[in-house]
Order: sequence, then structure tokens, then C-alpha cells
Amino acid sequence: MKKNLRNSFRIQMVLSVFGVFILLVLSTTYILFSSIRMQEIADSSFQKERNLKSMQESLMTYQTPLLEYLSTRSSNALAKLLVDSQTLRNKIPANMPKSTDSTELREREVYALILSFLDMADAAVEAKRGRNIAGYIPVYEEMTRLLKYINEEVEKLSTERFRDQLDAYGVFVADFRNIQLWNLLFIIFISFFSILLLLRAVEKMTDPMVRLSEMATELSDGHFGVEDIKTSSIYEIDHVVEAFNRMKNEIGKYIEEIRWQENIKQEYMQERLRNLKMEELVRRMEIYTL
Repeated sequence: MKKNLRNSFRIQMVLSVFGVFILLVLSTTYILFSSIRMQEIADSSFQKERNLKSMQESLMTYQTPLLEYLSTRSSNALAKLLVDSQTLRNKIPANMPKSTDSTELREREVYALILSFLDMADAAVEAKRGRNIAGYIPVYEEMTRLLKYINEEVEKLSTERFRDQLDAYGVFVADFRNIQLWNLLFIIFISFFSILLLLRAVEKMTDPMVRLSEMATELSDGHFGVEDIKTSSIYEIDHVVEAFNRMKNEIGKYIEEIRWQENIKQEYMQERLRNLKMEELVRRMEIYTL
């Protein structure tokens, strides 16, 4: 029998184990990406809030170098002030999507107020550099009032968003439970399919061996006329099956030949016995005729 690597017992075992491994990897990957997706959804609901809080903290930090420069005209304070100003401007979204939601509109307004605050800070710095005291003091006072208003608006937005997040929490939990349910069903399906795959592989390996055992019992009872065992798709087992079938057929032929020879021998002995009887009968007739 020509060996085919695809029908090798080892190859099929490796393929079966590899198939189960791939299914387990797929199920684990699906669960992982589902969890990551839920984390992204949860994170996105808090991202805007974190951005506003970060802007608020940066504005409060921005006050320190501004006051230092307005008080002392320190070059270090001016350098830090310019860096912080550019950092704040970069944090403001350039193109916010259009929306009719009141919270989104108020957030857009807060960002516009922050830009106005930074522009006023630049104006105060220019007035200070020009030694225009009457120019930068009113601007700074206006900035202080504007910063207070910005902080109040940020706190209001945070409160509204927190209330909206509480309302959306129930939906989030329901979606998360649905994903968990689908994950469970997917794991059950993968496990069931893996078990079927393994059972199929075991069946292909054990059925010919069981048939070999049954045929060996029949041969021990002298039944050599049973049908040959059918080959499977596993090379090593097929090799054993074909050898066993060949052995069974050879033994059957040998026994048939012995029986044929025994029949010939019996016929010969019977014929010889008849000849002896005829010879005995002829001798008796000769004696009677004398």
C-alpha cells in the first residue's frame, strides 16, 4: 500500500489537536476583543469628561507663570507661559462635529471661552512687555472673572454628564450581559465542536481495531469465511488491517487445501477398501468353484 502522509495516524492526530487549538484560540480571541470593545465603550463615555478636567487643571496651572511674569517680568516665567499657552491651544479640538445636543453645545462654548482666555492672556503679556500697567491690570481682572465662569461651566457640564452616564449605565450593563451571553454560547459551541472533532478522530482510530478484535474471535472459532475488514483513512491502521486480512485469507486457503487433501485421502482410502473387498470376494468365488 502506497503511503500517503495525509492519511498518517500521526498527521491526523496533529491536525485534530491543531484544529482544537485553533478553535480555542478563536474563542479566546473573540472574548478578548469583546472585552476590549466594552472597555472602549466605557472609556469613550468618560473621555470627554477627562479632557475638560484636564483643560481645567491646565488653566489653573497656567495662572502661576502668568502671575509670576506680570509681577516680575521673569524670562523663565515668560518661556513657560508661552509653552503652556501653546499646549492648551493644542488640547482644544480643532474641528468639533456639529451637534444639537445641549451638553455638546455648552462644551463647544467652554472651549471658545478658553480660547478667549488665552487671547486675553496674550494681550496682558503684550501690555506688560510694553510696560502698560493700565492695560494689563483690567485684562487680568477680566481673565480672573472669565476663569471663574469657565470653572463653573466645567463643573456644571461634569454634573450633567455624570447624570447622563448614570442613565446610560443600565443600557451599558444590558449590553455587557448580552456580550457575556454570546461569549458563553460561543464557548459552548466551540467546546461541543471540539468534542465532536476529537470523537470523530478517536472513532476513525478505534473502529478498525475493534473490528480486528471481533474478527480474531471469529477466526479462533474457525469462521474463516467472514468478510474482510474495511480499511480506514489512517495509513498505519490500514497497514495492520490489510496484513490481517491477508493472513486470514492465507489461513483460509491453507485450511481449504488441507480439507481438500483430506477429502482426496479419504476417497482414496475408500476406493482402496472397495478394491480389497472385491479382491476378497473374487478369492472366495474361486474357492467355491474348486
